[in-house]
Amino acid sequence: MKDLRLLHTSDWHLGITSWNGTKPVDRRNELKKALDRIIEEAEKKDVDLFLITGDLIHNRSNPGFLAIHDVTEYLKKMVKIAPVVVLLGNHDWRGLKALGNLISSLSSDLVFLSSYEPVDVVAKRGQKVRLLPFPYPEESDYLEAKVLKGKSLDSYLETRLAKLREVGKEEFAVFLGHFTIEGLEPYTSNELGREITIKRTLLPSFSDYIALGHLHSFRIVQEQPLTIYPGSLIRLDFGEEKDEKGAVFVTVRKGGEPICNRIDTQPLPLKTLFFKTLDTLARKEIREFCEDFPGYVRIVYEEDPLKLAHELLSTVENVVKVEKKAERILQTDTSEIREEISKLDYFELFKEYVKNEHKGGEDIIRILDDLLEEVKKDET
Repeated sequence: MKDLRLLHTSDWHLGITSWNGTKPVDRRNELKKALDRIIEEAEKKDVDLFLITGDLIHNRSNPGFLAIHDVTEYLKKMVKIAPVVVLLGNHDWRGLKALGNLISSLSSDLVFLSSYEPVDVVAKRGQKVRLLPFPYPEESDYLEAKVLKGKSLDSYLETRLAKLREVGKEEFAVFLGHFTIEGLEPYTSNELGREITIKRTLLPSFSDYIALGHLHSFRIVQEQPLTIYPGSLIRLDFGEEKDEKGAVFVTVRKGGEPICNRIDTQPLPLKTLFFKTLDTLARKEIREFCEDFPGYVRIVYEEDPLKLAHELLSTVENVVKVEKKAERILQTDTSEIREEISKLDYFELFKEYVKNEHKGGEDIIRILDDLLEEVKKDET
């Protein structure tokens, strides 16, 4: 039986503009360079099958012409090399499926996975592969779980996973998912939809490879079965300064351990510079650093007596963010913050808000107090 050569990529986020609130930067050219590198490596390695595990597009509701154009062009390039499998993520425009159907009319080697049903495909050299898809849930899934099934979303998704674990396999079985594995730090951003967390024990253990998307840093979750997040193509924000970016090339061998090699897409670096005071000396240091730095820079400061923050954004090209240090958040242990939050009386906060913001708020507060009193009586 032939080995199966997979190229796994994820979280392209085509159409993204970073740092909209301070200095917007269109990341299109960087993303295209990264994708060009992946195409080049795929041709060199004679890939049998592409796996794309979600978030090809950044803007789910209004992706824009150029993002759609770029997705179409790169899927066409990939299909010329090997069959392509696309799993939908939480950012993906739902029209992407229709777009995929249009491209599929030109080639039967493009498969879009938007449901939880297994799909059988034939790879480039004739290998039979059973795909076990677990896309990001759509609104209809929430509705079915809550209204039709009377279940929580978590139990509904666990039922879906259980069905996939019962499926047999062809020569190869590949699970594809777009979610966070329990125990891993979730991707923190202006997230679209809710965070979906799955226990690794629920994944189909008979899979030859588990291809995941959603987290933006490269991670090998487990060796048996080999489970990988390849990460996003570039560093999208400063929380990703130290993340490894790119794609993975995986060779699945029957009777042997799979072999994994990273493909580095060589993204531009990000750097945060910290200053206690933004003064003339700090301005000089920032300018000197930025002259030779090839990426994007964030400045975090405590004091700005000369009001230099705005000047740095407008005069230093690669400074894209200047922000005052949130002293308490950055220096306080998160467990201490959680403890303080747990002490808050939310009803008292709400009553204070009503009293200050609404005329006749006393009546609302009186009703709330009466309801709380009834609840206390019921509990006793």
